[in-house]
Amino acid sequence: MGMTMRWIGRRSGALFAAMIMSAGLVMQLPAAAQPSPFGLDEAQLVTRSLASFETEHLRVHHSSGAEDAARAYAEVLDDAAGWLADEVGWRATLVVAVLDGDDWRALARLPFPVPHARPGETMVVIPTSIAAYPGFDIWKLDARELTTALAVHELGHVAAYDLDINRESLWVGELVANLFMAGYVRERRPDLDALLGGVPQGFDGAGAVRSLAALDEQYAGVGLENYAWFQFRLAELADAMVRARPFAEIVSGLQREFRFGQSAEEMTATLARLERIVPGSTAGIVDMTGE
Repeated sequence: MGMTMRWIGRRSGALFAAMIMSAGLVMQLPAAAQPSPFGLDEAQLVTRSLASFETEHLRVHHSSGAEDAARAYAEVLDDAAGWLADEVGWRATLVVAVLDGDDWRALARLPFPVPHARPGETMVVIPTSIAAYPGFDIWKLDARELTTALAVHELGHVAAYDLDINRESLWVGELVANLFMAGYVRERRPDLDALLGGVPQGFDGAGAVRSLAALDEQYAGVGLENYAWFQFRLAELADAMVRARPFAEIVSGLQREFRFGQSAEEMTATLARLERIVPGSTAGIVDMTGE
């Protein structure tokens, strides 16, 4: 599910190639037409002449025929951006791309419909629907609600970057985005809790790889269904954390423990940082840590 292009850039082409191979995607575009490996920018959206509109906190570009979906996602993202301004002082204009399969394949480097963020560009890229994601039919979740929750997850990547929360660890980066999503959902939109209930019934077998260290090493190279399994688990952990401590205090803890520029460290030290933010929080992921 959601990915941040900032983490991808950190490990350069090998990690990006792993994601493409995991989806069985082969790019056939001529070299001049290849989008940036680090994701879209707003200029590409404008050049493609996508429809657009603005809200208080957003500039939204969307595919033809996707206005209803785009406005639904924008309503929630605009509210989430305002909530983050009040809660933690994050203020920015977020660029949102809501793309159908054709526009996605013409512009994006990640396989459709994998949502992703470009924190340095204050931008999120959202599919019209997550329903084509591998494994979706097993989850028995509402596609519109899940796509909306994932959009807020991507907003979390952007806000965390701007708030100087950063880690070499990819799995911590995904947990942080889920914390932003869970904090908003529990406070403002409990109807969007599709990601927060853990791995859906019948999908646990997708977790062939369960080590967070392996996720750090391979990211989406574990396979898109396995990657989704990790996201469900990390969203469940995030939900437990925001239920245990006020969101603003969690963000302060993240800024203290996972500030920009820290170097990689052993799993034990990372878990200790999480425990200082929310005591007892890592008990639910012992099967994933080897600790």
